[in-house]
Amino acid sequence: MCEEYDKKNMKYFILIAASAALYVSNPGIQDFSFFLREQANNRMRLNDETANVFVAEFLSALALEATYRTNYFIASKFTIDTSALRLFEPDMPMKLEVLGIAGQFITLSDFP
Repeated sequence: MCEEYDKKNMKYFILIAASAALYVSNPGIQDFSFFLREQANNRMRLNDETANVFVAEFLSALALEATYRTNYFIASKFTIDTSALRLFEPDMPMKLEVLGIAGQFITLSDFP
């Protein structure tokens, strides 16, 4: 009986420890800002590196202004309203969604 009780307690301990680790590593809006900047910089195809950095900075700032975060405590969903960005890329979907969990970002929508 004592072994069964210990196994049950161990399961709860692992669940609480995993939840605490996810809570602590839940990315915030500043982390998402760095992610956007990196994504924009990687997707720029201009010949001038300075122009790439400038345009990537501009686009990431524009996207960040149109982003709202839904916080689930162990993860966050970032939704970007792309209506302003569609001026530059008409084929872009109306919104882009990204899941932030454990300090990582997973795109839920196809990024152009």
